[in-house]
Amino acid sequence: MLKAKSIVGVLGVLFTIMLSSHIAKAQSTLFNIPSTDVVAKNKTYVEFDFISHLESHKNGGFQGYVPRVVYGLAKNLEIGANVAFTDALAPNQPVELQPNIKYQFYSNEKNGVAASAGGILYTPIAHRAGIDTFGMLYTTVSKKWRGNY
Repeated sequence: MLKAKSIVGVLGVLFTIMLSSHIAKAQSTLFNIPSTDVVAKNKTYVEFDFISHLESHKNGGFQGYVPRVVYGLAKNLEIGANVAFTDALAPNQPVELQPNIKYQFYSNEKNGVAASAGGILYTPIAHRAGIDTFGMLYTTVSKKWRGNY
């Protein structure tokens, strides 16, 4: 009897998820998201992010360009800068400088756990009208699980 109730409960949960899945939206692009990883001391990391909706601008098309450079300043400490620009229909899109710093304050490779804290400043350097400078302070924790996937 208990087994039958468990099966009915699991099927009920799955059915509920299936009914509600039509309202779920997936995010297809993640970039420039803080992680617990840090660049090794005296090493440089360079990245270029490009995201686009390849339509004409009048139909909602845009292109986003985000070059990034990060330098390992000391053990577990990195500094970097991003420059973000979006080409879209709206004139005078801001060009934004995003200096950042991150410190990995905990790392245990044996257990696969790491934690870091950092900050990013978002400040327009061109077409500044109506655009505020703001910052983000964050902490992140990651955990690795061993296994075959």
